[in-house]
Amino acid sequence: MSKLNAHAAFVEYPTTERGTAFVPQDKIPFYSAVIGITNPDPGYSMTRREGNTVNVLEYVLEGEGEMLIGGERTRIKAGDCYVLVAGDRHEYRSNPQNPMKKIWINYIADYMSHLLAAYRIRTGAFHCPDARHIFEQLLEIANAADVSEETNYLIAESVHGIIHCIARSITIDSSDEYGIKRALAARVYSKLNLDELAADLHISKSQIIRSFKKN
Repeated sequence: MSKLNAHAAFVEYPTTERGTAFVPQDKIPFYSAVIGITNPDPGYSMTRREGNTVNVLEYVLEGEGEMLIGGERTRIKAGDCYVLVAGDRHEYRSNPQNPMKKIWINYIADYMSHLLAAYRIRTGAFHCPDARHIFEQLLEIANAADVSEETNYLIAESVHGIIHCIARSITIDSSDEYGIKRALAARVYSKLNLDELAADLHISKSQIIRSFKKN
């Protein structure tokens, strides 16, 4: 395969992270992608300012952490995939007692905002264990020695597959009181408190309470 339209480069990170950057020279189908892995680090945290151009997709292999979304803290744990949409302020960190190990891709493409909107996916966390194999495939691509034009399309297809997987995993609308009721009904035979319900649905306790008060 021709190698004229793609190149990759190792990206320097702190010792707990490593990544590989892919930059198609013809800008198709994306501007750049960085694929990497973060190993457990009790002090790990990340912040991106509003207006950033990076779409971030991450999968938690083990451990746990939290995200700050619109002033609300959301727990993230093993089996979760979280999406950080370009333009939004991104804040997330590992739990110091049980730090995360995760695979991630930072993806810059003009069409991403439209694609995410079409799937009704916003910045947030989703329990999506089925996405793990796609992230592992991305990591294999990042670790491969050869890079070609086809590599770029494999990366794009993987990103689209992750988004599709997340969309299929979304069974409730967290702003929908009926969705919360359905979640409760599904757990009718198990002991479940408000903290656990909020963690499972990736929304805050206050959101659940406000929804019931309103409706």
